[in-house]
Amino acid sequence: PVSIRLYIRSTEFEKLKATPGVSLNVPADLTVFNNSDECTPTMDNATITIPSTQSDWSVDYVYSADVMNLTSSYYFGKAGSVLPVKLLSFTGKKETACNKLVWQASCTEETLFSLEKSSDGINFSEVHSINAGPQNGSQPFTYSDYNITSGKTFYRLKMKENNSAGFYSNQIVIDRNEMVENVLQLIPNPVVGSTAQLRITTSKNSEAKIAVVDVAGKKMLEQKVKITAGINNVEINVSNFAAGIYLIIYIDGNKKETLKMVKQ
Repeated sequence: PVSIRLYIRSTEFEKLKATPGVSLNVPADLTVFNNSDECTPTMDNATITIPSTQSDWSVDYVYSADVMNLTSSYYFGKAGSVLPVKLLSFTGKKETACNKLVWQASCTEETLFSLEKSSDGINFSEVHSINAGPQNGSQPFTYSDYNITSGKTFYRLKMKENNSAGFYSNQIVIDRNEMVENVLQLIPNPVVGSTAQLRITTSKNSEAKIAVVDVAGKKMLEQKVKITAGINNVEINVSNFAAGIYLIIYIDGNKKETLKMVKQ
């Protein structure tokens, strides 16, 4: 995030306040807006509200905000009416196989929550959406993003009520640079049926070997797999396996890991 400050002198505010039709009373009536325009005398694109804090700067005023980039334009504008939805919290955390996002809001009418994701904090795409209203809007909402890679991922919420353009939350960043090298999961375990699903979460591309042995050490199968950074789902054919306990051996370079499998 980049911390920005926008200053307005008290004399400028008083001139703006005296302009017919503006309807300003106090400095807190102003807020900061942002859009994708380059710096030109005209405003061509719609703006969104940037959450900001107003404070005194000697006899003048300063508005402070945190933003994710400086590749757009910022404006002073009059704060609009209170929206029917208020975002109470928006958090994210790194889990073993996913990024988990949690948010909670207070709604007085139907609201569409759209979770957006970006790799650079500038270009976003929607990954999840859900409608909520007064009856369930205050409950925590969660989303687990399993489509992850190493590095930083940016998330934001767009909240849109009926007949409104919507507005955005602050962005949050989850950094997976410290992703565990290899995490093995068997889904489900015990295994039912002819196929076992081995989920491999890793931070790098590699060629690995998977072997399955029984409790007596007899090798039941062996296969080579190409692994890419992120989450990989590998199918293991267990149709000829009798019910019992087996060990899955995962070899990636000089690293060797084992996982117990129960076949029903």
